[in-house]
Amino acid sequence: MEADLYKEQPQGLSINLDSREFLKNTARWGRFLAIIGFVFFGIMILGGLMGVFVTLKGDPNTAAALGNSLMSGGVFSLFYLVMAVLYFLPLLYLHKFSTKMLFGLEQNNEETVTQAFKNLKSLFKILGILTIAMLVFYAIMMIAVSTGAYFGSSRF
Repeated sequence: MEADLYKEQPQGLSINLDSREFLKNTARWGRFLAIIGFVFFGIMILGGLMGVFVTLKGDPNTAAALGNSLMSGGVFSLFYLVMAVLYFLPLLYLHKFSTKMLFGLEQNNEETVTQAFKNLKSLFKILGILTIAMLVFYAIMMIAVSTGAYFGSSRF
């Protein structure tokens, strides 16, 4: 019985004029950053695809000159494409937040503003997950480098 009392939140919060302007300016900057981000996303995809194309169709002498380095050619291009794909999802949520927030504030539509905040929550959730993944990756790389340095310095 008591749990039923807390299912719905009280509807007492409203947005004053200052908060409305802050949200509108935030959404405008978010839209600007999302559009610039989409442009850079396109450049990253083109750069990665060009790298794959050059690696696959390139001059064999040029490929030999690059050597067999792990970060040369296709592996580097693949890494670039993966980073571009990871960059896309936060941009998408930022763009959705911005457009829905601007529309919701213009039309005074509470449902659209709520959807905008839902997209903002998803943006931060994705950024948090990516941050945790990068921290784990860094920790693994530090352990691998330390282990490699330890065994590399030992003379067997």
